[in-house]
Amino acid sequence: TFNKMYSHKELDKDVDAVVDDMSMDKLDWAMQQVKRSVDKHLEEESA
Repeated sequence: TFNKMYSHKELDKDVDAVVDDMSMDKLDWAMQQVKRSVDKHLEEESA
């Protein structure tokens, strides 16, 4: 899923390589999105 959002032209690319290639502001935004997704999943799981 991370690659679909941040490396849609290279879906087979290693996630570590995708992260390494991102600018810091884009990486910060991506990590905020990941945190929101994890938090939402945990909320749904505990409901």
